[in-house]
Amino acid sequence: MYGKPGPMKGKKPWTHGKTKETDPRIAELSKKVSETHKKQFREGKRTIKGEANPNYGKTREDRTPEQLENYSKAAIKRVLDGKVCRFTRCTRGKHHSEKTGKEHFFRSSLERRVMACLDKDQSVAFYETEPFSIVVAVGKRYLPDVLVHFLDSHKELWEVKPKYLVTDPEVQTKAQAGTKYCEEHGWKYVFKTLEDIKQYEHSLGIASVST
Repeated sequence: MYGKPGPMKGKKPWTHGKTKETDPRIAELSKKVSETHKKQFREGKRTIKGEANPNYGKTREDRTPEQLENYSKAAIKRVLDGKVCRFTRCTRGKHHSEKTGKEHFFRSSLERRVMACLDKDQSVAFYETEPFSIVVAVGKRYLPDVLVHFLDSHKELWEVKPKYLVTDPEVQTKAQAGTKYCEEHGWKYVFKTLEDIKQYEHSLGIASVST
């Protein structure tokens, strides 16, 4: 509340200028608050959709030069930390699966959401991410996203993509190679778009998150 209108205006912050970098007690508290907020987002108790988003309805013209500079620095840091791809702007990271006991690398928030669904889906025995490469043409291969092993022994090879990319010529070429590979092994090749993932989450009782 420091510096804001109201009865607290002009009063020193309760931290007395200390931060999580300079005080271990504040660092521990920050960690607890962060974990609590993450859990609330997962359970759907918190949201940043629509008017709940602090940036709702705002544009660059509503920002001060200092705010714009801070946003730019934060965006650059996310790229340098490897949390966002510098070329695709997709969220990247590692998902720890309780089902497989492994950490699975994801290249987009859609892939992360699919992994969360697979962990909860009782019909899934386990899954592998980027399990192998498939020949597309001479000297050219591609890595499919997820190989899903179901309890009834059938398998599906999933390609996770935004809907607008499904019809992309390059993606279709890869899909043709993937479909042929699956037919040879008695599997099924499946595209998973945002709409499919939302339905999947709904069927499992998982609260959808912004992507």
